[in-house]
Amino acid sequence: MAISIYSKNKASLAKAAEIAGVTTPEFKEILVEKGYKRVVDGDPIEKIDHTIKEVFG
Repeated sequence: MAISIYSKNKASLAKAAEIAGVTTPEFKEILVEKGYKRVVDGDPIEKIDHTIKEVFG
């Protein structure tokens, strides 16, 4: 049930882990074992590199 809720974006990773009764790292392992890949949204590497250069020179 927790995997289904998580995979439909109805709950965060942490909330789905709580529903499953396991820790977040344990839930991540369960997802990997079941063949799920976690997609993380974020800035492109070029933008991150640019920001680092702006901050640190």
